[in-house]
Amino acid sequence: MYDISEHKRIEGELKTALNKLEKKAARFELLAHTAGELLRTAEPQKLLETLCKGIMEHLDCQVFFNYLLDNISGKLYLNGCAGIPQNEIEKIKWLDFGVAIYRCLARQEYKIVFENINEIHDSGTELLRSYGIKAYACYPLLSDEGNVIGTLSFGSKIKGWFEDDDLSFIKEATDHVAIAMVRMERLLELQKSQAQLQQRANELAEVKKELETFTNSVVHDLRAPIRSMIGFSDILIEDYSDKLDTEGINHLNRIRNAGVKMNELVDNIIVLSNTTHQEMVRQNVNLYEITQTIVDELRSTDSQREVNIDLMKEMYVTGDLRLLKIALTNLIKNSWIYTKRKSNAYISIGVMEQDRQRVFYVKDNGAGFDMKNAESLFEPLKRFHAESEFPGTGIGLTIVDRIIKRHGG
Repeated sequence: MYDISEHKRIEGELKTALNKLEKKAARFELLAHTAGELLRTAEPQKLLETLCKGIMEHLDCQVFFNYLLDNISGKLYLNGCAGIPQNEIEKIKWLDFGVAIYRCLARQEYKIVFENINEIHDSGTELLRSYGIKAYACYPLLSDEGNVIGTLSFGSKIKGWFEDDDLSFIKEATDHVAIAMVRMERLLELQKSQAQLQQRANELAEVKKELETFTNSVVHDLRAPIRSMIGFSDILIEDYSDKLDTEGINHLNRIRNAGVKMNELVDNIIVLSNTTHQEMVRQNVNLYEITQTIVDELRSTDSQREVNIDLMKEMYVTGDLRLLKIALTNLIKNSWIYTKRKSNAYISIGVMEQDRQRVFYVKDNGAGFDMKNAESLFEPLKRFHAESEFPGTGIGLTIVDRIIKRHGG
């Protein structure tokens, strides 16, 4: 005779196993879907409540709490909850980190699980018992470094314990929420840093604008008296030289020369300001063509000089044509001036490879300078030679320095 009871037992076990598989599949689907959404959204807070309510349905829970750690106060603040009377929420809005049920969690960073809470009588479960919670599981939200950043917990008012599968489900959900919270925190920090950088950029732009306005104002105010000084000196020399002795004429010439120098200095200040502030227009530039033009101009204005100039032809670079011409003009003019006392004056302009980079150079056999002063070479108005030896305003190399740095050199 066939024993139907054995058949029913097997059928019952199969149904139980099938139900467990279906439950696991549904839980996995919930976590997989929510995990993707949490990683994509910029506001995981909005998805948190939906996720937790979904978990509550799967676990037959009626309560959840999500606390986050406030780094300033060192306390836990209630980020979200369900199943608690509205008038009770304010009472548990803030919790001291390391108090009551969170003491163990804070110190040892692992889960807290209470079963049959209505049979437990201690201060640690009094609050849970007052809400009618019979089973409770709380997991820490951990950062990448393993630091506690908050907690996620669930409570049931119906059943007195959680199965192992239930606890695993809560643990997986907690991990997903922790990842999303860390991501959100970093995103907020990034946004804050970007806002600070933008504010700093705006402040610098304002300072730059004010400096440019100030420079233009000073230059404009200086030009008129300088022109007057030069102009009236010329008139005195031209129309009244017969009424002045040699010393008087020398004084006038010195006044005029000082005015000319001041005028050159003002021009260089304008160039320096423009090289710093004006927008760059990058293009392919043949430095040979620029240098050849500069050399030709120097030879025509100082035809008495005999200078041997070695000029490399293949010198191509990407940069601002106008600024590069200004830089090369200052460098080559410097070499021209500082080799004037050499009978065999020599200037070399070209490019070489150094440390796997192309290095453009202007070399000469002129007066030179002490290398211990090299760091001061590009400071404004810094001169290593007396003006009686070599004329100049002391701004040319500063202009060169600004231009080269703007090109990343």
